[in-house]
Amino acid sequence: MNQPRRASPTSNWRIAAAFLPGLLVGAVAWLPTGPLPQPLSYHQFADRHNGLGIPHTGDVLSNLAFIIVGACGLWFLSQPQRSARAFIDTREHRFFWWFFAGVFLTGFGSGWYHLAPDNFSLVWDRLPMAVAFMSIFAAMIAERINPSLGVALLGPLVAVGVASVLWWIWTEYGGHGDLRSYIPHPSSDDFTIYSRRLIRHEGNA
Repeated sequence: MNQPRRASPTSNWRIAAAFLPGLLVGAVAWLPTGPLPQPLSYHQFADRHNGLGIPHTGDVLSNLAFIIVGACGLWFLSQPQRSARAFIDTREHRFFWWFFAGVFLTGFGSGWYHLAPDNFSLVWDRLPMAVAFMSIFAAMIAERINPSLGVALLGPLVAVGVASVLWWIWTEYGGHGDLRSYIPHPSSDDFTIYSRRLIRHEGNA
């Protein structure tokens, strides 16, 4: 019978050290610089082509890769005889169900966002990405620190990722958009936005 893997103390320290920067970013993100709304310039894309009647053609169609990869992953996991050999600890199976489901849905959410880029459609791009990144984050914890800890944190981590996106869009609709809860997120591509804002704030102090 397969036995759960155990990471060495050295590995534990290395992973803890790797997670520390993220925790520090989360703390710094709440420095008194004020709410950080989503810049409208974020919705401007390099691909201006309108092929086959599809705006931002390349950006939209590139999301087919997410759908294909996600579907292949889910199909693989649905084959017990095949997928059982892929994991040392059978509990790892659940992490990758969440991950590939998130990747699959990202193809649709991101495709919609690139088709009609605005804050509302961006929500549906970020939500499945939050699920995918948080589930793989939990898988890393299970593999490198402790399997039981990773399993226990899977649900809370996914919930935190989803909540960070919902909080951001709620604040946008409230007229005081605030990305600070989303910036430390593993899937966030807005860290540089905050960094520039923080640098300007410090420079004007």
